Amino acid sequence: MRNLAEAPEGRSVREEMEARLADAMAERKDTLGPCSGYRSWFDFNRRVVRNAHGALPHPESEPDWSLLR
Repeated sequence: MRNLAEAPEGRSVREEMEARLADAMAERKDTLGPCSGYRSWFDFNRRVVRNAHGALPHPESEPDWSLLR
């Protein structure tokens, strides 16, 4: 396997994409932490049970349909 992101001919594209990601994350006041930091966001079935805003309803509960309006 060849890592195209590290190839010299792809450097300008990689740098542009890194800058765009940094700008988007700064706009949202977001950070990218180690993946182990998100471990508590999932249950043992790998269902999302929380996010950056806090706990989410139980994954098998009825959805809040009012959010679609």
